[in-house]
Amino acid sequence: MRNSIAIILTMGALGLNGWAEEKVDFAKSVQGVFEARCIDCHGSKKQKGDLRLDSQEAAFAEVIKPGKSGDSELYKHISLPADHEDIMPPKGDPLTKEQIALIKQWIDEGADWPKGLVLISAKERAAAKAAANRLPEPEIKEAPVSDGEKAAIAKLSSGEGIGDKSSVPLVMTLAQNTKLIYANFRLIGKDVNDGHLAPLADIQNLSELDLANTQITAAGLGHIKGNKNLTKLSLANTSIDDAALKQIEGL
Repeated sequence: MRNSIAIILTMGALGLNGWAEEKVDFAKSVQGVFEARCIDCHGSKKQKGDLRLDSQEAAFAEVIKPGKSGDSELYKHISLPADHEDIMPPKGDPLTKEQIALIKQWIDEGADWPKGLVLISAKERAAAKAAANRLPEPEIKEAPVSDGEKAAIAKLSSGEGIGDKSSVPLVMTLAQNTKLIYANFRLIGKDVNDGHLAPLADIQNLSELDLANTQITAAGLGHIKGNKNLTKLSLANTSIDDAALKQIEGL
């Protein structure tokens, strides 16, 4: 039986934590608000008023001034009266007082935004999750760990040739007593290109691969077309399209 890959075009967990005394964690507490209420109109597919809020570069260039919520147009607009013509978001209910306070605190604390993190809308996230849940459970057969696989894992773990040496791919076994491998390039993001994926071809026990936010193209997927144990592949915020996925559809 052929394995089926869960192609995940989402990233991060959706949700909003309440007000907390400790420093606000963007990915855990603010990302969900942006994705649920902002990205539909200010993301990669639509930019109302030529404004994008899906990346740090775009948001900081336009409406967020780290450390200065009072000078940040985003905070000014989300805190306007509900009947004001310039309130954001313009449709639906205004953000709650707790959400507004959380965003203000986040901005005043320096607006920490994880490197390479690009947001998608909550609708896109839900659709991708639903599609993944419809896939059948794959059949997995662990392969003996070859010297080539060990060398490939060591090379990836060293971060050889990939951007800043302080950031390296996360390559590890999925659990104890298994040879199956999980590899995550998400946190390195834009520093990763097709050539950096070459060692993956030698990791026959590769089971889960996160390539979100990277610069890979269709050529990069060629390095994993022989990975028969691959069951989960995240390609959120990459240039990969349906045509590119055809070369791995037989996995």
